[in-house]
Amino acid sequence: MSNKVCLIAARNLSNITPLLKYISAAEDPIDIIYWNRNELNESCEANRVFAYNRKTSEDCSKAEKLLSYLGFRHFVLKILRRNKYDKIILLPTQTAVMLFDFLVVHHKKCKYLLDIRDYTAEYKKWFKPIINTLIKYSTVVSLTSPAYMSFLPIHEYIISHNYSPMPKSDIAAYRSRVLKGLPITISCVGGIRFIEYFAKIIQVFANDSRFVLRFDGAGSERLKPICKELSASNVILTGRFDRKDTIFFNMKADIANNLFGNHTPLLDFALSNRLYNAVQLGMPILVCPDTYTAQIACEYGFGFVFDIDDPACKEKLFVWYQSLDHNELYAACDRFLDKVKKDDAEYFNRIKDFLCRG
Repeated sequence: MSNKVCLIAARNLSNITPLLKYISAAEDPIDIIYWNRNELNESCEANRVFAYNRKTSEDCSKAEKLLSYLGFRHFVLKILRRNKYDKIILLPTQTAVMLFDFLVVHHKKCKYLLDIRDYTAEYKKWFKPIINTLIKYSTVVSLTSPAYMSFLPIHEYIISHNYSPMPKSDIAAYRSRVLKGLPITISCVGGIRFIEYFAKIIQVFANDSRFVLRFDGAGSERLKPICKELSASNVILTGRFDRKDTIFFNMKADIANNLFGNHTPLLDFALSNRLYNAVQLGMPILVCPDTYTAQIACEYGFGFVFDIDDPACKEKLFVWYQSLDHNELYAACDRFLDKVKKDDAEYFNRIKDFLCRG
């Protein structure tokens, strides 16, 4: 029995980490409705792709943001009512909240999978009953971090790691590279979002010849003023790059920069894409204290907890990296990856069951 399936995402295709998993798990090609926020020319192996083309920015006003979401909601509902799907995949949480009334009314005829990828607005009183109801009526709920269970209702969840397997040749090339010694290159590869926190990091490392800071990705240009102010000669900024070039920039890194801040739910519970890229390559990772990422990195032994408020932390990092046993590091990364792969297999089987059965 075939199912008409649609994936709906309020983000660009390039930012849907599990997209290929959903496509490969479905027996029949699925439709995709997505928000082309960056006005990119994107494609994927789907049956039909419906793009809502409206550029947005992090600096837009609340009124602009609301109008954009209302426009996307209208766009999506029009397609849903016309095509009458049997199954829907929704990500991230905001997408499901935006379609709350449709999902609750139609959940028996149109089953849905809720893919919770981050902390959204659980701190708001009006949001909690909505997300609780969405979870109640969903057929499957996946989480990108087990730590999210601490603020979500008791439910059966599956873990959907932000894990995309890298080619074995890339992993082998990174692990067999000749370690150059000094300077130590600390890289943030991907979208550069947390500008204020990154500015603090630059202040800590600026003009220390033992270190090079790299920010490779869209948004890095916003760090130019702080680099200019400090005359920071050891900071490299590159702009947006094609996803296929991710390994090119990772090959330049000695340490992965996963320092985004802490003591806010958005950052304290999440496991980032950078974490999974780093552990596959066998790259040590910097993490902020009092975060779930720090808990995982310390438990397995592949990370360094960098407390930006500790004046001695940079020196501690230098000593730690100089004494690092890379073979032990690779083994620690692989132990974590074994757990990720096990979870990933269970997740894939569960979504395949959801997509392919009646």
